Amino acid sequence: MSSLKKMFQEALDISREGLGKFYPACAVGIGDFYGLYEKYFECADNSFFDVASITKPIVGSNLVLKLDLLNNEVAELLPEPKFDYDRKMKIKVADILKHSAGFVAHYPLFESVENMEPSYQTRSIIMNEAWNLQLGEGNTIVYSDIGFIVLTYYIENKAKKRVDELFYSYMNFRDMFYLKDISDKSKVVPTSYTTRVHDENSYYMMGVSLHAGLFSNITGLAEAIRYIIQNFKEMFLEKGMNEIHGGERFFLGFDSFVHNGKILFGHLGFTGCGFWIDFQSETYAIFLSNRVFPSTGRNPSQAPEGFMKIRKRIWQLLCE
Repeated sequence: MSSLKKMFQEALDISREGLGKFYPACAVGIGDFYGLYEKYFECADNSFFDVASITKPIVGSNLVLKLDLLNNEVAELLPEPKFDYDRKMKIKVADILKHSAGFVAHYPLFESVENMEPSYQTRSIIMNEAWNLQLGEGNTIVYSDIGFIVLTYYIENKAKKRVDELFYSYMNFRDMFYLKDISDKSKVVPTSYTTRVHDENSYYMMGVSLHAGLFSNITGLAEAIRYIIQNFKEMFLEKGMNEIHGGERFFLGFDSFVHNGKILFGHLGFTGCGFWIDFQSETYAIFLSNRVFPSTGRNPSQAPEGFMKIRKRIWQLLCE
């Protein structure tokens, strides 16, 4: 049995432990450039999952690199901010990807528009209010949805196109879409009472943002991961590894996972999803679930410790 297939069999056993206990449905994938093993539990094959914050590296980071925006200052194309003028004028796109721009982690921006149907108007209000929130204190690393909403605002002003249109035109990954573009909604695994974007801020942005809103299956994420390995492997192995060894956590919008002396790059999604890449061996692991069912984005359920351990054990397979 190949090492990849053996790893996949172990991932299947781990995934089964949480079925019905921590999540109603899930899917797992282990792959490299030569093959992909995948399995769906309690849902149709090739079902789409709300991958939530995985949107950040897959759409956000890819667009930033494609458009060569890392060193751009976001204030150059945004309205004059109401608060923290001096600090905001210095924020670069790279600072948002590193979560060091000073934006707060989360804010219920949707509360100002929840009496309205999602529209271009509600979307514009949320992006503008995100930019006008007061920054946190100091320059500490704070993982922030708000920063990526501001990045959405900036990129769309820069490119004169919505981020989903840019993503489709530049990336063109199969089996990876914003919800409105999935033709058969019956193939979407629900994360709340109805099939919709789980994140409330993203929902009132018409489901299209850089912080959340993307839906994918195993095949779609695998294609995106192979694209990332093919185009950015050397960057991650050289500069990325050095930054993580130097004490950083994030690199180009990707999170890091360190185990047994090995560094993986990837991201987690609030809805119980995640992916990690071992750039050295060009292998990757994907786990998708609808953990938060049936809570809503307003009052999300805290991830059970048992669930966190299950997901972590799958990533550790890449390090053993």
